[in-house]
Amino acid sequence: MSAMDKAEVRRLIEHAQSLGLDPGKVLQWRLNFEPRPRRHVGRPKGTLSMGDARKKYGITTKYLLDLRRKHGLPTRKKANLILVEEEALKEWMAKFPPS
Repeated sequence: MSAMDKAEVRRLIEHAQSLGLDPGKVLQWRLNFEPRPRRHVGRPKGTLSMGDARKKYGITTKYLLDLRRKHGLPTRKKANLILVEEEALKEWMAKFPPS
C-alpha cells in the first residue's frame, strides 16, 4: 500500500470532486490497486554487458559470441542483459585472442 501525505489526499479528494466522482471510492481504489514502483536492481560490480564489453575492449559481437559458444566463456543473465565478469573476459581474451 502506498503512503500518502495529507496534502496528496486533499488534492486527490478535490480532483475527484471536480470530476464528479466519489472521493472515498477513488481513495480506496488508489490504496488497493495503484501500481507500486518497481525496485531497480543494479548490475553486479565487476560485470559488463555484452555491449559494454564491445565498447570498452573494441571487440566484435561475433568474437564475443564465439567466446561464449565455442570456448565456454562463463556468462549469466540478469533480466535481458547477458553479463560477463570483466576479469574472466580479460583471461579468455588472452587465451583466445581476436583474429
